[in-house]
Amino acid sequence: MDKTCKRSRAMTGPRLARWAVVLLAAAGSVPVLAAEPAHARAVEEYYQGRMYRNSRGETLPYRLFVPPGRDPKNKLPLVFHLEGNGSQGNDLRKPWRHWPQLCIEEWAQAKYPCLYLTPRCLEGQMWVRGGAGLTQSLRLALEVLDRVAAEHNADTDRLYVLGFSMGGFGTWDVIGRLPDKFAAAIPISGGGDPSRARSFVNLPIWAFHGGADPVCPVAGTRAMVNALRQLGGHPRYTEYPGAQHGDALGKAVSERDLLPWLFSQRRGGKDTFGAEAEAGSNKR
Repeated sequence: MDKTCKRSRAMTGPRLARWAVVLLAAAGSVPVLAAEPAHARAVEEYYQGRMYRNSRGETLPYRLFVPPGRDPKNKLPLVFHLEGNGSQGNDLRKPWRHWPQLCIEEWAQAKYPCLYLTPRCLEGQMWVRGGAGLTQSLRLALEVLDRVAAEHNADTDRLYVLGFSMGGFGTWDVIGRLPDKFAAAIPISGGGDPSRARSFVNLPIWAFHGGADPVCPVAGTRAMVNALRQLGGHPRYTEYPGAQHGDALGKAVSERDLLPWLFSQRRGGKDTFGAEAEAGSNKR
């Protein structure tokens, strides 16, 4: 993670999730949701903390959401979510942070059923560090991803990676190392190494950042987007003028097209979301 990206005081999971639903409803993106205890219980039951252990004895906590009643014969897309700073640790009881679990809301699962995987960065580590190698945490997270995808019959042509802050840096890093693994990426308030942009120039990406972010400066995302565009890529980029660090996350998840865009992508394909509507309007 970039040294200029300082530790932030972001809202934690449940509070941020409620806040995000209010934002989404206000934006007209989703139905207004009242408290739904039954679904909340289902989320708790089906989005449980687990512990991964590999053959070397290394461990990594993670949470996995599997849709209730899902037919295991049917392949589902998998969302791979890298959390932000402050979420590190080995305690499965520690609250997960920094992402309103948008993809596992009842309305979202009804329209876009998916597996939702959230590995936890190890204590004292970041997803990204200076140097050429993978961090232990990111290496283990990718091991978890491969195991979960195999065990739960994920559609490997529809693996999506996203993250906020430290997770945004992790998102840029992992697509630079494994550009052919994912169908799309959503890095929020992060940054990366522009010299790697060529390897994922054709990957569908929608990046977000607040223009007044004092924690992770917006220059990091601008540099990545500019590098891709100079190479002929077409990343989507939404910058929120005056928005600070945590603001960008709330605004990003209120984007009406975020989930339709994400779940329309397939590995190796081009980002053509909205192209038909645009072509039709140009004919008029």
